[in-house]
Amino acid sequence: MDSMNFNIGIEDIGVAVLQELWNYVAFQAVDLVSEMRDMVLERDTFKEFSRSISELSTLLQALDAKKVEAAMGSEFTKSILETLNGQLRKARKIIKDCKSGSLFWFLLHSHSILLQMQELAKEIAKTISSFQLVNLDMALDLKTMTEQIINNLMTMELRSAAATETIAFEIENSISQNNKNQENAVKLLEKIAEAVGASANASLVQKELALLKQEKEEMEDQKKQAEAIQLSQLTQLLYSTEIVARPQNEDIPTHQQQHPITSFVCPLCNEIMADPVAIFCGHSFERKAIQDHFNGGKKHCPTCRENLLSLELTPNVNLRSSIEEWKQRDMDLKFQAAISAISSKDYSRQNKGLEDLQLLTEIPEYAIRVAEEGLIPKLVEFLKDSRLNTMATLKCLSFLAKNCDTHKEAFIEAGVVRRIVKQIYTGSQESRAWMVDDLLKMQIKENGMKDLEDRQFIQSLIQMLSSSSSAYKLICLKCIKKLIAYPKMAKWLLSDSTTIPALLGLISFFSPDPYLKQEASEILALLVEACPLPQFEMHQGLQELQSKQNISLFLQQIVYSDPQIKIQFLHLLVEISSKSDIARDLIRSNGDAVAHLFSSLDGDEPLVKRWILKLIHCISDDHPDGAPLPSSPGKGAAVNTLVAILTHSPDVEERCLAAGIISQLPKDDTIIDEMLHKSEVLKAIREVICSMEEEDNGMRAPAIVDKSLLENALAALLRFTEPTKPELQRQVGNLEFYPSLIRVLCSGSSLAKKRTAIALAQLSQSTSLSVSDATILATQAKNSMPLLQVIKNMPWCCSTSLDESLCAVHGAACSSRHTFCLIKADAVRPLVRTLSETESGVAEAALMALETLLTDHSTLTYATAAIVDSQGVVAILQVLEKGTLPARAKALDLFHEILKHTQISDSLFQRSERILIQLLQEDALKKKVALVLRQMNVIPDQSSYF
Repeated sequence: MDSMNFNIGIEDIGVAVLQELWNYVAFQAVDLVSEMRDMVLERDTFKEFSRSISELSTLLQALDAKKVEAAMGSEFTKSILETLNGQLRKARKIIKDCKSGSLFWFLLHSHSILLQMQELAKEIAKTISSFQLVNLDMALDLKTMTEQIINNLMTMELRSAAATETIAFEIENSISQNNKNQENAVKLLEKIAEAVGASANASLVQKELALLKQEKEEMEDQKKQAEAIQLSQLTQLLYSTEIVARPQNEDIPTHQQQHPITSFVCPLCNEIMADPVAIFCGHSFERKAIQDHFNGGKKHCPTCRENLLSLELTPNVNLRSSIEEWKQRDMDLKFQAAISAISSKDYSRQNKGLEDLQLLTEIPEYAIRVAEEGLIPKLVEFLKDSRLNTMATLKCLSFLAKNCDTHKEAFIEAGVVRRIVKQIYTGSQESRAWMVDDLLKMQIKENGMKDLEDRQFIQSLIQMLSSSSSAYKLICLKCIKKLIAYPKMAKWLLSDSTTIPALLGLISFFSPDPYLKQEASEILALLVEACPLPQFEMHQGLQELQSKQNISLFLQQIVYSDPQIKIQFLHLLVEISSKSDIARDLIRSNGDAVAHLFSSLDGDEPLVKRWILKLIHCISDDHPDGAPLPSSPGKGAAVNTLVAILTHSPDVEERCLAAGIISQLPKDDTIIDEMLHKSEVLKAIREVICSMEEEDNGMRAPAIVDKSLLENALAALLRFTEPTKPELQRQVGNLEFYPSLIRVLCSGSSLAKKRTAIALAQLSQSTSLSVSDATILATQAKNSMPLLQVIKNMPWCCSTSLDESLCAVHGAACSSRHTFCLIKADAVRPLVRTLSETESGVAEAALMALETLLTDHSTLTYATAAIVDSQGVVAILQVLEKGTLPARAKALDLFHEILKHTQISDSLFQRSERILIQLLQEDALKKKVALVLRQMNVIPDQSSYF
């Protein structure tokens, strides 16, 4: 019992200590908020941070430390509290240093100070998260507060106010340029005083000087020489206001040392450090140099020779920052010197300035400064003077073009394009390459192309493709690729007979640089794409691309190259095949290539797979033999692959291409029919077509469907609706496609409407005879036999129920779910509306579908009446006025049947008479027109038109 009491006592002491630490951290947060409350500078910026810390203090005081300890464990809880305490203490020190230090120093470093506080905010958020307070048994409002604090701190962005950034820039600019102008210094002091609500008087200057002196001594004690130099520069800036006299015994320091500060140089490699790290004894070295020292088996410090207890390396962030600041100031000085030199009249100074400037303009910051100072025209003028360093000038212009997006028009205005074109065929390979690189980086607009429309320039550009340097070739290829985007330049490149052979040389050359292959093939594809079909057939260079040798070469690149090069050659073959039947047939006849293309669909990268599908679709589309397939057993695998892509691929474009290829599969292949019959292809097609309209809580809303996917799915459907394939047709009927097909007629694209109309025509055509037979059987049976027994064996489907009202044309003969009827499917009116489509083939397909209603002579009166009631006569007359020749011919036949079996209004009769008389002028139609006019009693039976 005594032992138990003792243990309980120990635990109580532990909880008490933890509670005390908990309270201390809460008060630490309160103190931090208090410190931030009277900030003079960036007060608004710190408000958000202060508010979150205040909420944290409230949260900590509201929580029960004992509950947290019980849930998380005392050691873990203590560790987290200590971490949080350290973070709050660090933040408090930063704020105190800002308040007690120099205003000049704070303004100059406000950006980095705010970044430190922003990082601390994220660290504090992570520490609070590790408590997992939201998982504790605590009030909901406290959980909400916890989540809000973590979110606010984690996403907090502390940015300097615009006024602060402006002042900081002016301070930096003044000290970097060693500006001692008294008037400017006073104005700067007045801005700073206004920002803190003080007066720009001697008292403020003396206080700042004292603080700067103290901070400078501290930096020197800490061996932070770069910071000490900067503080000294701030001191000189204050003295230049002349508000306070400079002490007679104080020397004016130099602006910048010529050599790096000793502490910046690594004792091991004797180079300025880029990644300084401190070792156990406190000395710093370049990371790689000290790592090599340790990797050699040495365990002592190279500087003090002390044997080290640990070989751990710690990044010296302060030293690295000091080195970077020193480098920045050193480059600023070099930049000012270079600008001064090129503005002089001394050629040697100008050349030295150009050499320095070409190194600096590689850095975007300095390139922008050159452009902003208006030096682009001067550099362009330098290209005219042979006494100046042309190569250095070109490099400067090249880096300016690369790094100054907002000033690229200045190059064109300064005449740099014209100057480059004049010099590109007189200089060395290197200078020519730099000139081409300049062109590559410039934003040349269409109206600026006139400077490049020079045959000698084009020839020089093409000649550079035979350079011995792969780098120069690549620059030239990239420039050509950019120029092709302008139609005039594409025409100029194609007009040069050496362009295509030079590009082919880069592809066929033994083991060339793969990047050259890739760029050359892409340029060839772009040139083919840019050339209209008539010109393509006449252009000698492009004719070379479709030779058996070159097509074979391109196909080999698809087999043996890496994915990116494969894509470019697939693109090239797609472009050539889309304009050349010769190329299409060469690819189709290459059995090995076809087999490789289909086998690659199973495992290649998605983009390669997509381009392979594009090529197969291109060589299949509208070809009389359909899609090329590998020999068996590869044929079955190829078809299954296409089916799998259509039914399962998440990529819309892949499914679209697969549907297009399936629609082109050989029509009379019963093996393919059987495979498709057993597959899920038809369900996938139905899914695409039905997604035109989806039900959402009883309301119909249009779904976003890829237009091409729908069109190709409908093309694939046509195989299933062919009258010669009853088994496939029966599948269509079982899935009840027709409501969705009717919707496509109403809202699809012209091509979708055309294919839908053809499908409906084929479906209707297949059942017309069966419906006619059923009508006769139904009449004979009268009431002695149920209708269902009469027509139960009729093929495939349309209606969903026998309970619907009887068909106005066929009566009960088409009521079975195994028959399809345009009337029962409500397809007549949409088909009639489709007749107004002006796109080739749409109206003709709709007329073909409507004609299927007229195959049964016993129902012609009802069928024609149904067309007339659906405004069919008006639509037919529109076709006769504006339709294509094939559509007009079909419209005449349909109109003739309507006149035979149905009455039309007088106004329509008169209108049709006028239209038909005008059509008598069409030689191809006049006989049909005359027959119709005779039916209307407009012309006599013995007319010369017969």
